[in-house]
Amino acid sequence: MEHGVSFSRFVWKIILESTVKLKGLFVFFLGCFLLSTMPAMAKEAQFVGAKTCKKCHKKKKVGEQYKIWKGTKHAKAYELLGSKKALAKAKEMGIKQHPQKAIECLICHTAGAGEPKSRFAKKFKKEDGVQCENCHGAGGNYKKKKIMKKLHKEKAAGGNKLATKYGFDSGSENTCTSQCHQEQRTVNGVTYTNPSYKDFVYKERMKEIVHRNPHK
Repeated sequence: MEHGVSFSRFVWKIILESTVKLKGLFVFFLGCFLLSTMPAMAKEAQFVGAKTCKKCHKKKKVGEQYKIWKGTKHAKAYELLGSKKALAKAKEMGIKQHPQKAIECLICHTAGAGEPKSRFAKKFKKEDGVQCENCHGAGGNYKKKKIMKKLHKEKAAGGNKLATKYGFDSGSENTCTSQCHQEQRTVNGVTYTNPSYKDFVYKERMKEIVHRNPHK
């Protein structure tokens, strides 16, 4: 009888241990499955740089957006940080680094300042200053032509789900004021003061960078 009880306990022990292992494997494979089926957009988009945008936005028939941007102050924003005026202002503010390296300056004079290196594509250049992605969001997820067409088709119909999914911002007054055109800006928990802030009149300033929607 004792042998029978011991054997039964032994069998139940094996069953319980196997069940625990199977549960562990189930959870593991379920996790793998869920990760594999999550949309790619869960990963933060990379900043790809203005020259990537140029591929589709340089022709006259679509509005020469790249050429227009190239002629704006935005495109010269990083270069401006190397001027005598910028160096003097940095010294006045107690900024020890060169303005072209100081985060205090870069947050408003280039795209994606303060973001980790993993968020920048190899072709991205901070030297290109304030770029397309400052206004339209990091383009890594929406840079393909077929995706852009879908985005604008949905937008024309009054929808915005795809734009949200791919991280595309069509641009607005809020986009401008949340990026640079404000007295102070907080990046990674640190608040910086804009030393050259002026009252921002959206309608007037938009005239300086106006460019046509390539899908119209």
